[in-house]
Amino acid sequence: MLIFILVEILFYYYNMVQRSRTHILEDLSIRYFDNIIPENWVIRDKSKDYGIDREVEIFDVEGHPTGLIFYVQLKATESKTDYNIKNVSFDDYKIEQFRSYAIPVIIVRYSHSENKAYYTWANDNSSLKLNSNKVIVKFTENRILDLITIFNIESYLIRFYRIKNGFINYPLNILIKDSEFSKIKSTRVKFYFKKIINNYSQYFKIERDINKSCLQLVVDESKIYLSLSDVYFSSFSYEFQALIEENEEYYSDILLACLSIVLFQINKNELAYNLFKDNNLIEVIKLNEQFLIHFLPHLVTYDKIEEVFKVLDFIFDIDKDNTIQNLVLTLVMIDEKIVQYKSEYVIEFIHKQLNYSIKINYAIGIGLAYYNLGNINRNLGNFKNSIDYYLLARKYNPDYKNKGYYYFEIAGLLFQLEKYRFSSIFYDKSMVIGVENKIVKALQGDSLIYQGYYEKGLTLIDEYLKESKNEMLNNDEWILKFSVFKTLLINDYPKFQERDTNKAGEFIKLKQYEQAIEYDLLSAEAWFNIGIIENNKDNINERTLAFLMASLLDSGYIESWINATISCVMSDDLLELIPNIIKTAYNYHNEVYIDKLYEYLNDNFNEVPNQLFNIIEEIILEVRKNGTMIRILDDDVGYRSIRYN
Repeated sequence: MLIFILVEILFYYYNMVQRSRTHILEDLSIRYFDNIIPENWVIRDKSKDYGIDREVEIFDVEGHPTGLIFYVQLKATESKTDYNIKNVSFDDYKIEQFRSYAIPVIIVRYSHSENKAYYTWANDNSSLKLNSNKVIVKFTENRILDLITIFNIESYLIRFYRIKNGFINYPLNILIKDSEFSKIKSTRVKFYFKKIINNYSQYFKIERDINKSCLQLVVDESKIYLSLSDVYFSSFSYEFQALIEENEEYYSDILLACLSIVLFQINKNELAYNLFKDNNLIEVIKLNEQFLIHFLPHLVTYDKIEEVFKVLDFIFDIDKDNTIQNLVLTLVMIDEKIVQYKSEYVIEFIHKQLNYSIKINYAIGIGLAYYNLGNINRNLGNFKNSIDYYLLARKYNPDYKNKGYYYFEIAGLLFQLEKYRFSSIFYDKSMVIGVENKIVKALQGDSLIYQGYYEKGLTLIDEYLKESKNEMLNNDEWILKFSVFKTLLINDYPKFQERDTNKAGEFIKLKQYEQAIEYDLLSAEAWFNIGIIENNKDNINERTLAFLMASLLDSGYIESWINATISCVMSDDLLELIPNIIKTAYNYHNEVYIDKLYEYLNDNFNEVPNQLFNIIEEIILEVRKNGTMIRILDDDVGYRSIRYN
């Protein structure tokens, strides 16, 4: 027993010593760094949550702010091995985190045995080496941080922020240099690319002073990096022999393609697209699928979609696989503007996919093309056509019969076509098979409500809200629906009703709105008019409930939402529903709702407190748009689902 206690004590002591030594090294690295920082630079501690040790802001010698700020990540070591000193392993997500910051991160490697520090920038691709899910950050003798070289940071930041702020014009000052991490320096390679650059004086101007350059061409042993002052990178591999054997035009196009990519990345889209088009770069990226994949997110945009689809016609050649087709469709379907306003081009694209799959006799591809035609027709409101395409999809890919999402999609279409009983059956089927979208239970409840099973449907909505309470879902409309229907049922409205819309319509013509809802509790027109009547009686709660029912039953009628919002603001009992009302109304009507709401408030109230407007703006910021679900081919399972928000 005593031996176990001694082992535990030794283990505890050893770990305490180790931790203490680590802390000592950290303190030494911080002290070293702080001591070389100029007096007019301000050092601030950063929260460890950011993975950052220091924030430094540069002031000029007179104490004026320059706007130059950088973060510092310190890594200390007491190793005496050169490799261990000059190579540090990070998790890849940590480097991505550093690169995601708007402020650049300098990584400082403090060597206690040498009493000196090396540095590199997290944004410098040439200093990073990917190894599985780790990133090796490399350091070199050319980047030692001391009292003299510390001022290189200021020059770097000036270039970095200048690019970040979009100060880019042709011709771009470009510096050609060897990578500091390359063991072999090749003058021939540098001169090869210098010759290419000189042929494109409309785009480039050779610069030898790095501080005056905005673009850097970095030559590594087997890779060329085109760096926009570390703000963005593009790169390509090369072999020295290939430079001699390949037509110079090929590498010219590759270099221009890299430039186009970094211009797209910095949102200089017009410059980038014109460069791409004027130099017919599609021909070179046809030969390099990786280049094409990098280009696609920038090419597939609303403004250029017609031109881009023509340019990409080669991807339907039957000797090519469908990877690029699927990627293009993915990018298109997540752009709501393209789907809504350029739908004819998207439909034409999917038909080309369909013909491609027919030519190669690929049944799963045929089924998926029909499925995507069903999706886009649903988005356009062509519900009957959408169902026809879904049925064709199942014909060519019978496996859809085993997919819960398939029944889920058809159930939604049947609901839109007012086939509520069949909608309920299909929702039930999707839940039995299993579907990833939890909202299916609420939608099933909705289909029951529209069949007149008010209490039964409300129970399912209640279950859904409880199950999804801790998830980041857009449930405001369901919260409203549950609250309003629950209030109605508590106040002795029917739990079940055989709806008679014709009879209700007759009473509406007679302006007998209370009688109308005795035949159809879901008459939006009757509820809106009840709200108007209650408004004249000054019954705030009844008025609010009536306008809310009208809004929920006819979400497209903006006047109902305006009246519901105003009434709820005046109701002490229902005031807690205000955020849900505003977010739901905004989801349907966007800025039109806000403009009309402000207009109503200003026209009908002498003084509207600014605080109310501020609250409304804060509520809108919380609105979460529903994601778009698309399906692409996958060799293993036939499809893969992707949701974009």
